[in-house]
Amino acid sequence: MFRLLCMSPTAYLTRCIPNNGGDDSEIQSRQVDILQNISTVSIFFSGVSATTLQYSGQLKSSAFATPFNFLWLLSLLLSTVGAIQCQLAIYWHTSRHRRAPKETPQLVTVATSELPLALLGASSVAFVIGLAFFTFTAASDASFLAIGITLAICMVGCAVIMFILWLVRERNLAISSSRKSFGQV
Repeated sequence: MFRLLCMSPTAYLTRCIPNNGGDDSEIQSRQVDILQNISTVSIFFSGVSATTLQYSGQLKSSAFATPFNFLWLLSLLLSTVGAIQCQLAIYWHTSRHRRAPKETPQLVTVATSELPLALLGASSVAFVIGLAFFTFTAASDASFLAIGITLAICMVGCAVIMFILWLVRERNLAISSSRKSFGQV
């Protein structure tokens, strides 16, 4: 009994409340682990965004202060909402009162599986664009620094876009192969 009291709420829900499907507990556990990791990164990113907002508040006001503060505040908001959405999705995945996967509306499925990562991605994009604005504002004397930071952001952005496109391609191939194998049965 003491072990159950010492568990985190997520661990308690995944271990002590069975899912109504019964045979998809491994998939459910993997989804909960992924969502918990996304939630952790979102909370960390919220801290980074809040710290940069605090740092930028100490600067003299300029024409660019509003855009990068807005983008960093948007990043803070999106990462916080992403972390909350992850916790709601974990609760939904581990709830014994949820519908069977085939009966679940598509909107709920997307909101519990895709939305947290999309919010984290949008948060990081807003943060990086705000960083570019901040770099051009803070490094007005050393323009090579601002250009170097912007080039680095562009290179990392291209790498991330290529990786996302590869993931989408892999997912589409997996979906199409599962549809073909389902049609053969």
